[in-house]
Amino acid sequence: MTSSNQLSQDFAFFIHHSADSRTLTTPDNLERTCSICLNLLTTFPSARDAIFDYFNSLIRVGVHCFIQNVSLVASVSDLLTIIEAKLISLASQSDSWANILAHWSIDQLFDLTVRFANETNIKKCETLNDRIQLWTQCQAAMTLIKICSACIIHDTTVTNNALNKYLEASILSRPAFDWVTVSLSLRCGQTLIFHLIQLSLQEANQLQIVHGVRSIYAVWSSLEIIAEQEPQVFHQVLMKQIQNLLASDDIKKHVSILPLIQMISVVTTGPLCDIVYYSLYRSLNVLNLRRLCSSIRQTKTINIEELTNEFISGLMRVRTDAFHIIQFILSFIHEEIPADQDEIELTLNRCCKYVLQQLCHECHCKFRLQKDNQKPSIPILSALRLSFDHLLDLLNYTKHSEKFQLIHDLCFNIALYNGDDTIIKYIQYIFTKRTSLDVLQDVHLEFEYYHPNCFHDSLNSIFEQNDSSKITLCLENLLQLLLLDERSLSNSRSLQSIIWSLIDHFSRFLSENSIDYNLILQIFLQLRSYQVLPTYEQILQLASSFTDIHMKIIEDNNEKLIENLLLWRDTLLNFIHFNNHDFHLFIINTLIDFIVPKLSPFDKIDDTNVVRRPMDMNIMNSNRVPSRSFKKNFNNDRLIKIPNQYMDQYIILMTDVFNDLIYNINSQKSQLLTSLATSLVDNILPDSTIDTQFDDEQYKAPNERNLALIRRLDEQPFVWILLEIIATDNNAFQLCIPIVRCLLCALIVQWENFRGEDRAKTSLKQLTLSTNLILLLKKARYLPTPLNEIYELFPFITAYDCFTLLLNIWNYLKQNQQISQTRLLPQQQMIGRDSLYFDPIRFVIQKNIADVGHIAEHFLHLQLQTTTSNS
Repeated sequence: MTSSNQLSQDFAFFIHHSADSRTLTTPDNLERTCSICLNLLTTFPSARDAIFDYFNSLIRVGVHCFIQNVSLVASVSDLLTIIEAKLISLASQSDSWANILAHWSIDQLFDLTVRFANETNIKKCETLNDRIQLWTQCQAAMTLIKICSACIIHDTTVTNNALNKYLEASILSRPAFDWVTVSLSLRCGQTLIFHLIQLSLQEANQLQIVHGVRSIYAVWSSLEIIAEQEPQVFHQVLMKQIQNLLASDDIKKHVSILPLIQMISVVTTGPLCDIVYYSLYRSLNVLNLRRLCSSIRQTKTINIEELTNEFISGLMRVRTDAFHIIQFILSFIHEEIPADQDEIELTLNRCCKYVLQQLCHECHCKFRLQKDNQKPSIPILSALRLSFDHLLDLLNYTKHSEKFQLIHDLCFNIALYNGDDTIIKYIQYIFTKRTSLDVLQDVHLEFEYYHPNCFHDSLNSIFEQNDSSKITLCLENLLQLLLLDERSLSNSRSLQSIIWSLIDHFSRFLSENSIDYNLILQIFLQLRSYQVLPTYEQILQLASSFTDIHMKIIEDNNEKLIENLLLWRDTLLNFIHFNNHDFHLFIINTLIDFIVPKLSPFDKIDDTNVVRRPMDMNIMNSNRVPSRSFKKNFNNDRLIKIPNQYMDQYIILMTDVFNDLIYNINSQKSQLLTSLATSLVDNILPDSTIDTQFDDEQYKAPNERNLALIRRLDEQPFVWILLEIIATDNNAFQLCIPIVRCLLCALIVQWENFRGEDRAKTSLKQLTLSTNLILLLKKARYLPTPLNEIYELFPFITAYDCFTLLLNIWNYLKQNQQISQTRLLPQQQMIGRDSLYFDPIRFVIQKNIADVGHIAEHFLHLQLQTTTSNS
């Protein structure tokens, strides 16, 4: 049979069976029909449309069976494989066949997408990835994809024609058609991306409309899908293309890159912008950027400032390598602009500043306008979170003030945007540097508003680092803020509330003496009363800390001693006015431990009958927890003395302190005075607190303990002030009787030893001590008149006469010990009629009448007044 006869028979068979729908279900006819179709496709051009229609029917059957989950006839699957191989072979042999098959395959892909869009299984696909996964499992659909991919790869002209057809289909059926875009990119990604980019560069300046839509939008939409699914391939192809354009000597090719830079006005979402601008950033440097700007200026294509602004703004969208992009932008900001700098450099400088400022402004505005506590979306700020430490390091090395301010504002907004660890790092950085008050205030107010507790956590972290230099700077900055913080303490975000919550750290700094105490005192001076009382341990620690500062000020003994003591006093008075009884009690005990420390010489006594209390540091009374100063003095056995030139001022200052401590809370005055008396006696005479009896044997011989007491009172005149304060309460003063007894005993012994006719005023120390003792007993109302006035005689009588008068006081106190405990003055005043106590006074006056005549009448008046009163 001739070939023409065979061809006629094959054609007749195709005509007969292709029109019969049963052919598609009859394996024998189906296989022969497809074989004839593939033969006729190349030998009988007039039958080409009919043959493609038959292929279309065959493919639709395959897709329908797949969508409906119906088993496909085995021979159909085999035939689709054969058809795929045959058509791919045709596409690779001829440009014309490649064009024909490209158009046909894209048409069929579009038809399948639209035809089956409403099928249940298709509708179940909620995302693009779901649709891709579904269609890639369909053999018939993938046959068309493979044929189309082979055609696109074949030739540039064929590719452009195919892409035009593809864009039309994409415009009509997007986003349903996106699965085709992704499937093609998986098989011919680099070629497809390359030509789509070429089309974007060509179409950007043209207004070609396809189905009512600019074709450039379809191009960018396709590239956007590819960039999302195949970002690495897209980046590689784009980088290569940009570099080729930049390396070209053709100015037009330079300018053709502009659509990429201006793409931000076309595509505003998705990863496409990120990849495009990241590729531009990796390809452009200062040199070729200047070269590009020069080409633009020559061709007058676009305003350079507008282009630069779009380019820098686009870079700010990139999340990959965000820190280096920021560095790249900052590289265009110069510290000094030379006089001969050209327009391009000036434009880059201005635009970079403007874009960075706009970024910070955008973050601030979006945060202020946020609704429902939803954080605004600013991708680069989120990306810079990972490089935040590097940005802070960049701040350290940046000397240019304007650039420093830009970086600082950027760090501020990154911290504000991200919060968490970032905001803590930023606050730590700001507060451990010398920072202006405006910046500190903005940081505190803004961060505390959007991120509560961040300020507390940051300061706590700084304090836990134990870096004294950083802590000092932090406290200096904190003090600046505290002076301006006018919010009430009830506001949990106020600085005062934060400081109270960190009070343990401040107490530790004071106790460890690691931070300048003046700084902490100034902070404490600004504090107001607390609403939540500190714990017992915190109160105790604060009291000890104040005493430790007091000791440190005196130890330093610098030229600002009184100034520092005044600051200490004012701060302590501020705390005293909080009216916390425990604090008053502890500060009294700790101050006494320092001012009147317990020294070892006072443990040495001659009286073996007195039971001595052990001095174990580990078993102190609960109210007598020693401060660091007490431990120091107890262990080292020494006194810290105030310089003589400051002694008077010191006594006045400490008198104010103790008066405020005792009398600020009237309801607790007696208890506080009792505690003061107990502490004082315990430190001065720790072994004599239980010995209150006036034993005559004690003044008959010198006693080392009593002599040591005289030395103590002579060296520390402030003890007299403390005794006078205690004397206002009879019960408290009763506890100090051992001190009175020992002092009186020692003075009696010393005055007796003088014996001669020398005037008492020659022994100034004994005269002063004797006078102070009588005045103390007078204030405590332990002596009646005229016994409580005998101190007026001391300067005019002999030493032995002083002995006589003090011995008279001893006898009175001994005889009236029980009465003196009850403060029954009417009984005490009966002494005026008792010659046993008045005769020694009269004897001394008569003996020294020449010297005491001017005051003798006064004593006679006192005697007569007392006698009249008693009668």
